Amino acid sequence: MAAVGIVYLIYSTLFGLQKTSTYSGYQLEYLSKIHGEATRQALPMVIVLHGAGADEKDLLNVFDHTDVPLRVISFRGPAKFQRGYTWAKGDGTNKMAAQADYQDQFRMVGKAIAYSTEELKKKYRTRGKPFVFGFSMGATMALYLALHYSDYFAGIFTVGGSLPPEFFTNEGASPIVISSPIYAYHGKNDQIIPFADARASVLKIGELSRDVTFRDFDGGHTIPPNVVVDVGLKMKELLGQ
Repeated sequence: MAAVGIVYLIYSTLFGLQKTSTYSGYQLEYLSKIHGEATRQALPMVIVLHGAGADEKDLLNVFDHTDVPLRVISFRGPAKFQRGYTWAKGDGTNKMAAQADYQDQFRMVGKAIAYSTEELKKKYRTRGKPFVFGFSMGATMALYLALHYSDYFAGIFTVGGSLPPEFFTNEGASPIVISSPIYAYHGKNDQIIPFADARASVLKIGELSRDVTFRDFDGGHTIPPNVVVDVGLKMKELLGQ
């Protein structure tokens, strides 16, 4: 265990484990990495959201085989889960109370992620609004951001995620308006997040926006290389490259 701690300390030092300011009660931790040639020019930013039980290192290198220069901001979920982290974990004296607490936490963390983008854009020279890329439970969070905070982002990409019905409720005085494109990918044989649930979520979001794309792929709960390539190409299109 001591060796693991030393390796983590070295990794965190090399890549710079950072913290945001506190938003809606959460101070989020993240790693920042430049993908592609380092430059003094403003770079597009992509916020990466890992799955449940993983951490901020899990998807840090997901774009290494694309040719889009990016600053990757990989957040760590604030709640401990298994050997890693997740985005919310409810507590309560009964199942209903725990579920309500989970939903409240999830919403507050989503708000913290969205609000932190303004701080991140000031800290790092950034070209336009950031993208979001989420996998599994991180994809669920990304879909939530698409529904309620889309104006903070240039585009939202999800793999292997779905959004439960309770998160479709309008949370403000104004109706939901989705202003950024959404690209959702899902494995036909996904045994973790059912394909039908993912497709139903995206179809429901599609009732609120015409700029929603759902694509399936052969395989299960994973991120295939061809999906990463396609995400990179879509980012280039949105950047006008």
